[in-house]
Amino acid sequence: MTHTQKSGTVVAFKALPTSSPPTPLLNRFTEHVSRAKRPDEILDALDDFASKLLPVNVLGVGRMPQRTSDWRSIQLGRDVFLHSSTPVEWWNEYATKAARGYDPGIMMAKSSLVAYTWTETMKMLEPIGIDRWPYELARKYGIRDALTCCVGQRWLVAYWSRQVLGNVLTHPLRMLLIAAAGFAALRLEQVIGEGRKPASHNGTRARRPATGIVGDGKQRDRQRARHWRGDCAQPPEESAGETRCSQPRACGRGGCQTAADTLTGPSDGRGGAGEK
Repeated sequence: MTHTQKSGTVVAFKALPTSSPPTPLLNRFTEHVSRAKRPDEILDALDDFASKLLPVNVLGVGRMPQRTSDWRSIQLGRDVFLHSSTPVEWWNEYATKAARGYDPGIMMAKSSLVAYTWTETMKMLEPIGIDRWPYELARKYGIRDALTCCVGQRWLVAYWSRQVLGNVLTHPLRMLLIAAAGFAALRLEQVIGEGRKPASHNGTRARRPATGIVGDGKQRDRQRARHWRGDCAQPPEESAGETRCSQPRACGRGGCQTAADTLTGPSDGRGGAGEK
């Protein structure tokens, strides 16, 4: 196909490829992960892919805690999944210390657009004293360096190595490991979700009627409006089945209305809303 420019020069268009370029290693990885039904199968596929690119293994995948104190509720096999090459003793000791301390590597991973190795993180943050505990603990179990990838501010995927990765981790390889970590975390989220879907007795998920949700919302809005106008001293108490003011007849002209009063109209002692 050709195209004629304004100057009259004829330029030939390059035909776009009808198929993706051959990437057998990447294709095999995505196929294995897509078919995986268990977390360990996903980690094994990711480890097989990464170890063919660099001298690394998969350390593990875990949900990021929203707060440091949430480490106490994290459980191995539910929130954290370790690869078979990872020393379990390392995780047990790490989880105990992480519940009390601060891991600068995780904070770096959460706030960065690109995944950094532990060696790079050490050079940038220069932790001293007690803040160096994650790296000293890792060396105790033969983990010399690692690459921590943050996926969607929700998952952490880490690769570990027995040598420093600075000289072998090129930018293209870093991008490949980050992309593979994201794909594995996505599939892990699906696998875990499929195993935890709640179901009702008839095999479908129980749903609350939409009319009840809309009705409760309108009642809460009316109660809040009366509260902010000063007709009610305290905000309404909200519960799953009923919305009431905490002091139904204690304030205002005739007291605060309930959801039923809203339909019948206010009462001021001179008759109902329908009386003239």
